[in-house]
Amino acid sequence: MSQPHEVVPISIITGQQWTPLVVGGVTYKQAPLTWRQLGQLEAWIKSQFPDPMETAKKLAEGLPLELASEVISRGQEQANNPRWCLGTPEASALLRAPAGMVELFTHQLAKFQPELTRADIENIVDTLYQESQIDSDELGDQAQAIALGKDPHPQFTGADDPKAPTTPAEPIA
Repeated sequence: MSQPHEVVPISIITGQQWTPLVVGGVTYKQAPLTWRQLGQLEAWIKSQFPDPMETAKKLAEGLPLELASEVISRGQEQANNPRWCLGTPEASALLRAPAGMVELFTHQLAKFQPELTRADIENIVDTLYQESQIDSDELGDQAQAIALGKDPHPQFTGADDPKAPTTPAEPIA
């Protein structure tokens, strides 16, 4: 599984580097995604992000004109540089989260396993995470942070570390 900061290449998302998916001892054949499915997947990713212009409008309400103008300008900048396009780090993080994996597998598994329901695919994803010993809640939290424009990996400060020094280190002369 990729690290949370890595991008998932479109060639992998579309099944160009296809390998069977083996989960819980069951082998599933994945189909390459069609253009339509890629569009549906990207639309789902887009739906996970707040609309930057709507957010900017709400934030600008009641502000002085100069500040409101700056807020709207930043909203337009975000709208023109979407983070939800396939291949962006933000979209890749969402696809690695449990909900994103369900969306992706819903498309990839449907052609060869049409009998699978969404609930079946959710169980497959849960089993995949259990087998991989990946904390799906943590990945979901990271995806949520990215969607909201926050740092998905806040730096560890050591404040909670009982072994951390209680006084600042002396500068080396």
